[in-house]
Amino acid sequence: MKKFVPLLLLTLSTFAEASPFPWEKWHTEPSPLLLRELQAYAESSRVGGNLSIAIYSLRHQRFEARANDTDWYTPASCLKLIVTAASLDAFPVNDYPTTTLEVAGTLRGKTLRGSLRVIGGGDPNISDRFFGDALSPLLAWADSIKALGIDTVLGTMDVSDSFFTGPRRPEAWEPHHFDTWYGAEISALS
Repeated sequence: MKKFVPLLLLTLSTFAEASPFPWEKWHTEPSPLLLRELQAYAESSRVGGNLSIAIYSLRHQRFEARANDTDWYTPASCLKLIVTAASLDAFPVNDYPTTTLEVAGTLRGKTLRGSLRVIGGGDPNISDRFFGDALSPLLAWADSIKALGIDTVLGTMDVSDSFFTGPRRPEAWEPHHFDTWYGAEISALS
């Protein structure tokens, strides 16, 4: 986790309401040119035009630049940095989310009488974001079923997205966010 400390320090200091620490003595004014450029960028983007910045030097143990760093904002994408750092620290290096297909029943000729069960594990790759179309990732499953000698399934297809619990969408988000690829509801099958 040590490699993420500077990132977390920078991110967390942005959310502080009022610093209870003696950091004010290290406060230095950021370059006016830098602030103008950053503010122009924030105003020209679609995020709403608010900007806070806090740059802390671990080497010199002081803030090199601070602007509006005690202002409160909805934490949008900044929170992703904290979640990413915590995830990289918590999960094993080669741990990947998976979605599993289970086949159960009896096989008569090339016909399966039973069920196919899709168990979601949070794999974000069942979509058209990384493939030519949304069905491409599922074609490998179809090939696997054919390789078992099955060409017909008589029964049910069950899905489980119980891997994640909790609310499926942030209450504070505006409705138009849910029509975009990044606004998918939280689901083990999203």
